[in-house]
Amino acid sequence: MSMMNRPSDSSQRPLLMNGKLVFVGWLIAHAGTMLGIGNVLARWEGVATAPARWFGWILIAGLVVLYRAAILSCLPTLVRQARWMLMRPLIVWEAVGWAGLIRGLSSPWPGWLGAWLAILAAVVALGLARGLIGTESSRFPVVDRGFFLWTRGHFDDWSARRHVLAHVVLAGLTAVALFVMLRSSARSAQTIPERLAWFLSAGGIALLIPLLQVNPQRGMSFIHVGTAGLLIATTAHAIDPWVSWPAALLGAAFALPLPGLTTALLLHTAPAQRFLAIVVAEGLACAAAAAAPIVDQLPGEPARWLVVAAAVSSFGALLRLYFRECVEIVMEVVFW
Repeated sequence: MSMMNRPSDSSQRPLLMNGKLVFVGWLIAHAGTMLGIGNVLARWEGVATAPARWFGWILIAGLVVLYRAAILSCLPTLVRQARWMLMRPLIVWEAVGWAGLIRGLSSPWPGWLGAWLAILAAVVALGLARGLIGTESSRFPVVDRGFFLWTRGHFDDWSARRHVLAHVVLAGLTAVALFVMLRSSARSAQTIPERLAWFLSAGGIALLIPLLQVNPQRGMSFIHVGTAGLLIATTAHAIDPWVSWPAALLGAAFALPLPGLTTALLLHTAPAQRFLAIVVAEGLACAAAAAAPIVDQLPGEPARWLVVAAAVSSFGALLRLYFRECVEIVMEVVFW
């Protein structure tokens, strides 16, 4: 390409600044959205009837999944405009939302105020994303060979399917283990039980660890550390259910692989399929997490060892699906 036909830096500067400003707006709006959701969840146990509570949980989970899918499906376009790589902005966005959720769970505000804050902040975030929807699929067209869940013959489709399965396994196992651990958690006048506070605090810290990886694809290597942490946490709780540190390890093990898995899912699906990919992955993850109250009805010791058995099975299954990434991270450590 000649110098006359090549776009100048000055022509790209407004697009660059627009992407960065939209991201800052997303961070502020996402913090407000998750703060409001945390406040609503903290007050939701006051609803009198069990059917109303279940309907509320399903409604909140569905709206959150749709909101996250709308934002995350536009994130690759935004980081391209801002000249960033994908995983680190995603981690910052998730960490801000995680912090907002923790603050909302411990806030003293009435539930209706949290609901309005979540709605208004989500509307602002979606409004900022409106200009990005569909632009990347038109700029970078790909051959549409069908939806990734049932299309055969391409590695990216198979890889995206395993990312969906990993989302389901991690969410379901973590939710069941957390419910079992909260049985013996110390209760106080505070809104957040002690072990849930450990879980959230450790998860927020672990969410930042993948920032050390520069290459977005290498974020998947943390999945093996996460599944090993889940196995250790559930086994430790089964042996001694009165110690609290397994809850912290559980939160760290759950949060550590999430940025890499979400990044890989966005990279391995076509631009036009990213919204549905996030909806499928996180929707099925929420459905798997709904099994937690069922397991929680079992007696204490059988429930604890059932979770350990599930953790062993999950570790083996995900090790097989992500064996190449396991070898890569081992080689990276050995030859670093």
